[in-house]
Amino acid sequence: MNFITEFLELVKNVFSKDGSQTSFLGVILIAVTIFIVFNFILNVTKKSLLKKARTKKQITNIELFQKMAKYSLFLMLLIVVTIAYIGSWAGIGISVGFLAVVVAWTLMRPLLGVVAWLTLVIKRPISIGDRIKIGDVKGDVEDITLTHIYVREAGSLVHGSEDASGSLAIVPNAFLFEHSITNYTDKDNYVLDEVSFTITYQSDIDTASKIAMDVARKVLREEIPGYVSKLYSRIYMHEEGVGIHVRFFAPAKELGQYTSDITYGILRDLKKTKKVKLCRSGIISATE
Repeated sequence: MNFITEFLELVKNVFSKDGSQTSFLGVILIAVTIFIVFNFILNVTKKSLLKKARTKKQITNIELFQKMAKYSLFLMLLIVVTIAYIGSWAGIGISVGFLAVVVAWTLMRPLLGVVAWLTLVIKRPISIGDRIKIGDVKGDVEDITLTHIYVREAGSLVHGSEDASGSLAIVPNAFLFEHSITNYTDKDNYVLDEVSFTITYQSDIDTASKIAMDVARKVLREEIPGYVSKLYSRIYMHEEGVGIHVRFFAPAKELGQYTSDITYGILRDLKKTKKVKLCRSGIISATE
């Protein structure tokens, strides 16, 4: 309170002796100058910190800190300018009360988005760079602002695809209260996927399983050797035959490529043996 009072008195002394309209314009000029200088310092600091950031959590912390600092300063300066215009705390109390009713009625949706943004800042359910799904939107978080989440879509018009589509989905923050959020890369950038196919009951199950595992192991060993140990298979009985499922972890943004390479390798090696026959409905397929 003392800081604001002293600031207003200083401005009045500099710009006007009688606290006239010239004084109020002076307050606005100083407030705008402070905001521009502070915003410049924030941007320089942000760029410097982003160069040192190593994880998506660190990047998100830097981005959110910059936005929080900017919004906080803007709100503080707005209060100062409003006080300078009205002239007293009592006057601003009445004005704020009236405006609060009007704003709550007309801007219910945007305010809900701001509350959702605060939830993102405090709870941190998602970070910049995460592969997420909100409602029907699936992709990588590109930015989180006061009102919207920007998601670089995966698949988009290509059903079942995990490849980057190039399209950008702009999701209102208020959606967080209306739709469930799935964060595929909360712990790391790797997600589980599988390649499956169905063979006849007369086929050699051990041979089919070994071929699938060997191919997947080779692909993973060449690209991400640290995740070969997490490779495993599952065998299921179906009415039309035996289902062979090979499950593996791969980078979320490159999932389509790994699935394609493993699928191609399995199909190629199955053609080399007479011990395994695919069912007509058992064409090799990647799960969606």
